[in-house]
Parts: sequence; structure tokens; C-alpha cells
Amino acid sequence: MPKKATNQYMNIELNKPIAMGHYTLTPASVPNRQGSHQARVSIRSGQGSTTSCRMLTFSDCHATPEVALHHAILEGQHWVRTHGNLNTTTTRN
Repeated sequence: MPKKATNQYMNIELNKPIAMGHYTLTPASVPNRQGSHQARVSIRSGQGSTTSCRMLTFSDCHATPEVALHHAILEGQHWVRTHGNLNTTTTRN
């Protein structure tokens, strides 16, 4: 069963893709050797031969995979709002 965020501002399934206009965010948590977790997010846009995918990995380490996933989601949403042509709201796939 997917993990749910417990943050009052974001009660969503953390490990599912998020649609934001023409973009799809896919968050990930990557464990490291020290036992902490690094946030990573894929930002995909387009279809077929015009598909583009960016992978952002963040240097901050988090105590749990849930916190890393939450960080990945927030950073991905920030990237789309800052760099993307976004005219719609966030929805879950």
C-alpha cells in the first residue's frame, strides 16, 4: 500500500506520479550508505518522439523515505511552476 503524507498541507500518496499541466512528476527516495535518504524527481513532458525527461537529484539527506519523497514532490512542483508553461492545477494520476 502506498505511503500517505501526514503533513496538514499535503495529504497525498507519495510514490505516485503527479500530473501538472503538460508535466508528470515522479518522486523517488534513494537510500544511501549512511542509512539516510536522498530525494529525486523525474519531470516528464511531451508524448511520443517529443517526450522530454529531466531527473533532478538533491544533495540534502533525509531521515526517512517519506520525508525524501515529500521533498522531491515540493522541488518538482517548484521547478514546473518556475520553468514550465503551467496553466492548470495539480492532479494525481
